[in-house]
Amino acid sequence: MFLFALSVEPLIRMVHQNLNSEQRTTCPLFTSRVYADDVLFLLRDADDCVTLPHILETYSAASCAQLNTQKSFLIPLGSWPDGLTFNEITTVRQAKMLGMTVCNSFEEMVEINWTKTTALTRVTLFQQIHRNLNLFERKAQLVLPKDKGGLQLIAVKEKCQALITRNIIRGHRGESDPMDNEFWKRHIPLLCSRKSPLPQAIQSLWKIIESYPPDLITADTKQQTKLIYKYIMKDSINSPRIVEQFPNQRWHKIWHNIHRANIPTAWQTTVYCYINQIIPTEERKHRHHLTDSPACKICGFIDTLKHRITNCGTAKTTWNGAKNLLQQIWPTSKLNDQHQTLLLMDPPTENAVFVKAWLAAGFLHYQLTASSHTMEELVKILTTERKNFEQKCSGRYSQNCQELQLLHL
Repeated sequence: MFLFALSVEPLIRMVHQNLNSEQRTTCPLFTSRVYADDVLFLLRDADDCVTLPHILETYSAASCAQLNTQKSFLIPLGSWPDGLTFNEITTVRQAKMLGMTVCNSFEEMVEINWTKTTALTRVTLFQQIHRNLNLFERKAQLVLPKDKGGLQLIAVKEKCQALITRNIIRGHRGESDPMDNEFWKRHIPLLCSRKSPLPQAIQSLWKIIESYPPDLITADTKQQTKLIYKYIMKDSINSPRIVEQFPNQRWHKIWHNIHRANIPTAWQTTVYCYINQIIPTEERKHRHHLTDSPACKICGFIDTLKHRITNCGTAKTTWNGAKNLLQQIWPTSKLNDQHQTLLLMDPPTENAVFVKAWLAAGFLHYQLTASSHTMEELVKILTTERKNFEQKCSGRYSQNCQELQLLHL
């Protein structure tokens, strides 16, 4: 990307210097937007149709880069004459530019893009409604750090707020591109008045910016967005619901064991949902009025997570087998120790913690995803995953590799 920016910079400078030169003396104008595989030029009069080909020819002669006319197109906007073209580039009525469909008619463009956006939204809503409680619903928890019970995802709303805030600050300081600098120079004096044409959300954001610490306002541009995002998020983070329900558990140990390196991602995902108690058991669905009975469809007992893991049909066999495997690694373990390890991902001792957590994660994933359970199949899955880990094991994780050898499969 950096090499592309270096190579295309002379072309962009020539375009900015030679297109719309008379109008540009009063205020900055949009003339081009350039991405790695998408270059857009906006021509405002017939003279530009003569100037731009000369610019492209000069750039091609100097760089040996050629314009691909087969993948280029012109869209006449407004009152632009249809027959005006150059380099035999095809004129079209509709095309996709920078992710948005652009048309000759403004009304048509709004209709097409709005229809597409609402259709995508409708599909997403349909998937969410019919997800059968499989997805994690508490968005606030997902943005928490992993050691706090989250998945360290980005909070989209707060991230957008941080990006807009940074752009306003940079424009106010005159450090953005000319168009942004000119825009904010004209609008910032009006933000605190009723005469501002900007949306209410932007006006409210400016009031928030005024309350920011000085070090955020003067921060280095490269780090400013990240610092603003952290500042916004620091007051919006709450503990996960499961932590508030069971505050006496060693949650820092449990979260750490779930996210240990070299535990397969599929296992981690299942265990994360299990620990947060969001897997759709019949008992859970009954509480949400999604089923008539909380009874297990296999054995008739109340269908809880613990029931599925330890007591339902064939799950009893693999539950006892997993305790025997844990006994190999940890001969002195008591029944409570085994339960705490296999059901909570929290071995009470610090000896060989990785192999205990690895075994517990594999066992829980198998119990909660398999339709029927056999000890032979569980051992086969564990053996396959151990071989996969040993093949890619590096010096950094050699201790983990040695611990897995304690497990005789």
